[in-house]
Amino acid sequence: MVISGLVVKIEDPRQADVANALESHRGITLGEIDGARIPLVLEADDDRASRLAHDQIESLPGVVSVDVVFCGFDDDAAGLVEQSQPTS
Repeated sequence: MVISGLVVKIEDPRQADVANALESHRGITLGEIDGARIPLVLEADDDRASRLAHDQIESLPGVVSVDVVFCGFDDDAAGLVEQSQPTS
């Protein structure tokens, strides 16, 4: 699982629209809206799903930018990555 901390910068008049769209997205937990910024946590099954969700957030009307402030992998996902690396 990939867990990302994101800050979504939004156009002021679109705050409610963007927040509602984000709340309906599976795997997103919103933080407190701070002016033109919405902090959130995104939980995705893998890197591909995380990137897809990031792109979807970025394409929402009213979104100016999406900043990644943290990206981590839980222990199970990290173990899978380590196991898939070739050994010498």
